[in-house]
Amino acid sequence: MSDQPIDNLMNAIAQQLAGDVAELVLAKVRLEMSNQAKATTPICYDEQEASQVLKCSPQTMARLRKSGLIGHVLLPSGRPGYTPAILTDYLGRHEVQAGSKPAGVYEFQARSAAK
Repeated sequence: MSDQPIDNLMNAIAQQLAGDVAELVLAKVRLEMSNQAKATTPICYDEQEASQVLKCSPQTMARLRKSGLIGHVLLPSGRPGYTPAILTDYLGRHEVQAGSKPAGVYEFQARSAAK
């Protein structure tokens, strides 16, 4: 007796099963990617949100923006907005190494006092 029909049947079942598994895995990956996209950082923060990220007041954000110490973009409403890259750049430029003085704070105070 030949095993050919059984082998053909087993191959057909294996192919169907592989297709079903691939479909389920892809559906799960798409769902996880969709959930991750929803949980990512916003494209742009308004002044209130940016001040919360930097742990300062909205008034301080406005002063930093007006003094040129932090960049900004204009939102469609005409109000200032801050991308994550802008906030990261600001934090990077004002990073204080152990044992050093925070230059950005003194620079801000000096600019404010000059006005």
